[in-house]
Amino acid sequence: MVKTLRRLGFDIVSGCQLKCIGCPNSAINTGISFISLTDFATCLKNFDVAAISLLRLFNFGEPLLHPNLIELVLEIPKQTWWREYSRLEISTNGQYQNFSKITDLFKTGELDILVVSCDGNGTKEDYERLRPPAKWDVLMNFLSTGRRLRDEYAPNLKLRTRIIGRTKTGRERWNQILTPNDWEPSYRRYLYLPGVKQVKPAVTNKACHFIKDAFSGATFYVNSDGYAVPCCAHPTAHILGDLKRDKYNAILMSEVYKEFAQQLTIERTEHPICGDCIL
Repeated sequence: MVKTLRRLGFDIVSGCQLKCIGCPNSAINTGISFISLTDFATCLKNFDVAAISLLRLFNFGEPLLHPNLIELVLEIPKQTWWREYSRLEISTNGQYQNFSKITDLFKTGELDILVVSCDGNGTKEDYERLRPPAKWDVLMNFLSTGRRLRDEYAPNLKLRTRIIGRTKTGRERWNQILTPNDWEPSYRRYLYLPGVKQVKPAVTNKACHFIKDAFSGATFYVNSDGYAVPCCAHPTAHILGDLKRDKYNAILMSEVYKEFAQQLTIERTEHPICGDCIL
């Protein structure tokens, strides 16, 4: 039985207003849908653990689009597993410009980390090429306005960015843009995720580390339907349980989860989605 969960990824929105290169969402999801407040509250209560250290309200969806985002956020501190050291994180593409709503989010005092995706080499052309139909000027406005609202309403909120692109010149450009505005940049390589046109098949049949992490209480993922899913590499690679009905530990110890873990241990390449994953 897992007693504490280090990181929970909960996708409260399915879909996004962008069609980013390399994102499975672009090819799989044709629309945008939201988890209801009632279902979200039920899922949270079904986490039968003593504590969750980090709750991320995103995976592949754009969480700021949720029409009841503030109400969802206010459900979190009601949970028995929410502790003084627990942290709430939201990641956005920076193209949502309802700053009244973002101000209300900051005013809740519950958000600890706001992350913005800023892919490319730090130029308008490369950013808009990788994240259509995103606009560079909209991103720049989000970064500057978000920082101003943070300073006014949530001074302890950490502002971070995740950038796909690791060239030296690209990092230098981004650093010149982000650091003066108090956005902390981080960089990662491009990943060939399953479900996209650019995918490359897995080169080995090694066991999936996400399954190992789940059984140890390191990570767990839920999609916007309230279903337990394997990882953050694909929106719904497999349905492993229903948090709207079952407790977290019951799902984790279920035969469905164990059989899936066994498949990814001994015959991963046979799975239609996980067999094409390089992670």
